Amino acid sequence: MSHSHNNYHPVASADKVPTIHTIQPMKRSTSYSPTQESDEEYKQHVKKDSASSTVACGNDHKVKAALTELLNDDGVKCNARGSRSVQNLLMDTEKALRKQRRESLSGRASISVAK
Repeated sequence: MSHSHNNYHPVASADKVPTIHTIQPMKRSTSYSPTQESDEEYKQHVKKDSASSTVACGNDHKVKAALTELLNDDGVKCNARGSRSVQNLLMDTEKALRKQRRESLSGRASISVAK
């Protein structure tokens, strides 16, 4: 079985965990072309929620990056309780990011379905 090398992605490793300097903002693309009216409704919806959700999402990404960097710190690695606490905080932050992403996507879907 041959595999295409065009879709090669490096494997994550404990030595190369993303840090605050390597995290890039997420970009989403859409696979449909909204009508002019639904586009206007979306813009109105985004104006209401964009400021607070952008700040919240940006803050969660910063927290995740900071916790990841802290988890890789030698002092935390040597302390099992400290390491476990940081791992738990990191998992909670990742859950919050996934929840925000789901809510964002379901909010967009309800706008297009309402039309």
